[in-house]
Amino acid sequence: METDPTGKESRPLDLSLTKNAASLLFSSLLLIVIVMTVARTMKRNPLKAGKGFVGMMEMFIMSIHDDVIKPSIGKDYERYAPYLLTVFFFIFTNNLLGLIPIFPGGANVTGNIAVTLVLATATFLIVNLTGTKEYYKDILWPDVPVWLKVPIPLMPVIEIVGTLTKPFALMIRLFANIMAGHSIVLGLTMLIFVTVSMGTAVNASMTVLSVIFTVFIDFVELLIAYIQAYVFTLLSAVFIGQARPEPHLKQKAALETNKTD
Repeated sequence: METDPTGKESRPLDLSLTKNAASLLFSSLLLIVIVMTVARTMKRNPLKAGKGFVGMMEMFIMSIHDDVIKPSIGKDYERYAPYLLTVFFFIFTNNLLGLIPIFPGGANVTGNIAVTLVLATATFLIVNLTGTKEYYKDILWPDVPVWLKVPIPLMPVIEIVGTLTKPFALMIRLFANIMAGHSIVLGLTMLIFVTVSMGTAVNASMTVLSVIFTVFIDFVELLIAYIQAYVFTLLSAVFIGQARPEPHLKQKAALETNKTD
């Protein structure tokens, strides 16, 4: 604390935790505990691990690993599996915690654009730092007529802008969908207080409708919590796969296109 000549105290550097930051730390610690517990259980007794909570976690892990990461990335998919699985469970866990009205839930972590910005930036860095030569060739010198590249680099500029719009879409999609759900629930809840001055009959009927629709939206939010985590992970895997094209697959696609023509 600092005290100025007038006696007023101030903090030169405020490091106090906000609600979102505290919930973020709690969800990260919770996720670490869950994953380490599941891994220890499966390592200790793999034959009996496919039951209960551990079995459910195994189902989630294998579905994302085998149905999303592996087919989307292809070769060398194992390098990116830890990051993509972490992103999926991180988003899914925070989405679920956001539906709980009391702390450590109730914080709008994945509906905070700063959090989605960091997640999208991580995907952007992985895509562009591990991209192959073919990936950068398609960006800087794509297979289009020369007049679209020289003297005005029209297509390269479009491709470079495309590399920036992909993480931007990841950031906005997750932020907007989670924020929209929370805003709807907040709006429905506020109907109870807005209609107080309209009389007991109107307020009572609107209270019943508000509770019914809020419960319905909460069930929809449970589905959205999984869908948004799945979509973010799927698109991240697709973008990583696009940055690692295999030359023989490109040649095969070109031959099939020529045969069709």
